[in-house]
Amino acid sequence: MNNKILITGAAGFIGHQVACEVNRKFDVYLLVRPGTNPKRLGNLTEKATIIEADLRNIKKLREKINEHEFGAIIHIGAIRNRPHTTAEDYLKANVQATEQFALRAMETQAKFIYFSSVGVFGSVPLQSPAGNKSIKISDNSYHDSKNKSEKLINKYVLYGLKAAIIRPTITYGPGDFGFTYSLIKMIKNRTLLIPNPAPLIHLGSVELLVQAVQKLLDFDFKPGCEYNIGDNHPVKLLELADLISKEIHGKPFSRLRIIPIAWFNLAERFFGMIKCRAWQQRFQLFSKDWYYDVEAASKELNLKNQDTLSAIRSTIEWFKKVQKKK
Repeated sequence: MNNKILITGAAGFIGHQVACEVNRKFDVYLLVRPGTNPKRLGNLTEKATIIEADLRNIKKLREKINEHEFGAIIHIGAIRNRPHTTAEDYLKANVQATEQFALRAMETQAKFIYFSSVGVFGSVPLQSPAGNKSIKISDNSYHDSKNKSEKLINKYVLYGLKAAIIRPTITYGPGDFGFTYSLIKMIKNRTLLIPNPAPLIHLGSVELLVQAVQKLLDFDFKPGCEYNIGDNHPVKLLELADLISKEIHGKPFSRLRIIPIAWFNLAERFFGMIKCRAWQQRFQLFSKDWYYDVEAASKELNLKNQDTLSAIRSTIEWFKKVQKKK
């Protein structure tokens, strides 16, 4: 395989972790948005070749990627929940740009590793565990763009594209300021409420995604394979909150902050009625079960067994260090 690897999204948490690991073995090219702060790329600016292109500028993007032949294209970058993002932005950056990478990979017989999202099953899947045969739901613009991209990729697989689709669950790890950081912060500030009964949620260590990419680069895979990637099993939100609270406050999560689930259901319906989709989905995430079938990824890619309550401790320690610096 050609030793040149193109990676998008390296300024983000997952992309940066993947790029750092891939860079140990391959010649890495990073496609980044013009004006990206070099600090977001860290030491990669010294080790990798930087290609500047906006995913929304399809003509310029095509010109840039056609200047090189790569052994593999790892497409992680996407627009997600950015303020003032239009439907056209999602279409161009998340769907049409993906098509350009797929076409270039197919033209040069490169591997194409596409990072989708478990959000293709909806913010909360209709049934858990959600797997490859589960119903897909486009319940917001981001999830819709991922569903459309998966359809495009599967179409081009029929014409010879060597593609693999990775769907991460909500990911955690030191350095991530996403869902898990917010969860720990709410527990620290005692602002989190948990419904009774507490839901099962499914997180995934970023280490699993790095391992998956390594395996897909090193070995042949069946074109069109799809992998949901997360920790071995889901965890009860209350168990996770207890662990975090013990690490932060030295005692379990306060049972005074557990309220009947009816209040969450009421809030979800209210925000649905006023068409505030973002807040409706937040209440869904904290009140409904969401977990996924990760067996295929675990077995076929031989991923490390990961237990959330053990693996997340390093993220909690990182959070405490960040808070001390503030």
